[in-house]
Amino acid sequence: MKALHRKDLYGWARFDEARNLDFHSVLWVRPAGNVVFDPLPLSTHDAAHLRSLSGAAWVVLTNSEHVRATRELVADFGAKVAGPRAESDTFPLKCDRWLAVSAA
Repeated sequence: MKALHRKDLYGWARFDEARNLDFHSVLWVRPAGNVVFDPLPLSTHDAAHLRSLSGAAWVVLTNSEHVRATRELVADFGAKVAGPRAESDTFPLKCDRWLAVSAA
């Protein structure tokens, strides 16, 4: 994982040839438990880095196409999953919490 613009953020990416673009994942390191957003599979190096940062407490998924490596993070770290409420009827994973945009 690469350090980002803040000391509590890390990121990693994979290039998708079929779509001709990069997909990105972000780790937010925080005292209350780390949060991974839309996790791509981790390299061996990145998985060790995540373990050294105390793993993952939560995985936040922005849509059902971003499930990717969530099952592994749940199995390895006991992470809880938050998914989009708009997809709750058809979401491919059990979620511990549903997220929705609220009107301001």
